[in-house]
Parts: sequence; structure tokens; C-alpha cells
Amino acid sequence: MHSMITAACSLGLMGLSTDAFVDRFDAVLAEYRPDRGAECRVEAAAVASIAGTIKSVSEDGAGFVLVPDERDEEITISVQDTTVYTLNGITSSRDEALAAGRSATVTHQDNVASRVDVTTPIDPAL
Repeated sequence: MHSMITAACSLGLMGLSTDAFVDRFDAVLAEYRPDRGAECRVEAAAVASIAGTIKSVSEDGAGFVLVPDERDEEITISVQDTTVYTLNGITSSRDEALAAGRSATVTHQDNVASRVDVTTPIDPAL
């Protein structure tokens, strides 16, 4: 097992796409345990990014509703304690960043946010 972990770490992403990394990692797994075949297959996480406007934020802070820029369909996004927030490019907290009417780009997997980048309108008077 140690040699498999060492081999996986030595691969590193090194600028590879996720799919290319997974393919290389699968090759290492196949060499390590060729008898297990597809059972050893590593699945790439389906991470997506979507931009839109925050419509509402749940009172308990567990998520928010986003209206994507490219469609009118609302999406409910869940957040976790590990979700990272930025407000106008600066690291922020959930309470400071999330507010109805703000623009947000959400990096998520299955509508669970790992990162939320929020921007506020620029005041023309400044």
C-alpha cells in the first residue's frame, strides 16, 4: 500500500487536467493490483462552476438560492463549514459574503459549494 501511495504522490497534478491525472493514476493502480481491474477505477469528481445572482440566503446559513446568469431556473446551493468565501476578491466569512442581490460564482459538486466568490456592485460615486 505504501508504494501505491508513493506512486500516486509522485504523479502529482503537474499541470495535468483532472481526467489526465485520473488516467495516469488508474495506470498505477492497474500495475499495483492488476487482478482487481475496474474495481480499482478512480472516479473524477464532477466539479462545476456556475455564476448568477443570490436570490435568498437561508436563515440558518446552511445554503442559498442562486439564479444562474444563463437561465431563470433557481438552484439551491448548500454550504459546509469548509466552504471558502470571498467578497470582492478578499477572503470573507459566510455572513459577510452572502446577501440577496449580490453576484456570485459558485464552485460546487452536486450543488454543495466548496467555494463562493461574491461581488458587490461598484458605487459610481467612489
